[in-house]
Amino acid sequence: MITQATLDLLDADIRNDVARYNSYPFKDRHKLYSHSIRIDPFWSNSKTAEIKPLIWSEYYKYSEHPNFEKIIKTNDIGIYIMYVRPEHLLLEMPQHVMYVGISGEHGSARPLKERLMDYFLISKIKLRNNIHMMLQLYYDHVYIRYALFKGKYQDLEKLESTLHEFYYPKFGKRDFEPDTKAAQSAWNAGL
Repeated sequence: MITQATLDLLDADIRNDVARYNSYPFKDRHKLYSHSIRIDPFWSNSKTAEIKPLIWSEYYKYSEHPNFEKIIKTNDIGIYIMYVRPEHLLLEMPQHVMYVGISGEHGSARPLKERLMDYFLISKIKLRNNIHMMLQLYYDHVYIRYALFKGKYQDLEKLESTLHEFYYPKFGKRDFEPDTKAAQSAWNAGL
C-alpha cells in the first residue's frame, strides 16, 4: 500500500519540475511540447484488424493518485495507456496517447494493479527516464485507462506492439515492430 507521505513526496518532486518547465518562455515551451506524430491511415487501418476487442476502464487522472490496488479487484495481467489531454476538449480532441504498457511481461504473471502502482513511487519513476519526462511535462494532464487480459502473455506482448504501432506514443520507444524501428533509425540518422 502506498502511503500519503509517499504520494506527497511524488507530488512535491514532480511539481517542482512542472513549475520549472511551465515558467519557460513560449519559444522554449514550443520546442518541449511539440512532438512528431505519425498519421498514416493505411498503416493504422491495417493494425486495427490485429487488435482484439478489449473492455477498457473509465479514465483515471494520474495526479489524483488512483489506488489501482483497490480499483482492480483481480490479479489479472493487462494493458494500459497513458495519454495527455487538456482540461477542456473540443469535439473530444486533442487527446494523445503518450505511452502503452503491459503487466505480466515474459510470463511473470505480475498483476496489472501492481504494475500501475509503480507509477506512484518516485524511486521507480526516476528509473524510467521516458515516464519521468512525460510526468514532468504533463503531470496534471496525464490520464490512464486499462484493460484486463485473459490469455497468454505472448498475445498480450503482441497486442502491446500493435497498439504502439497504432498510437505511435511519444514516450514509448522499445515495443515497436522491426520495420518501424528500422524506419525510425533511417529517418533519424541525419538529424
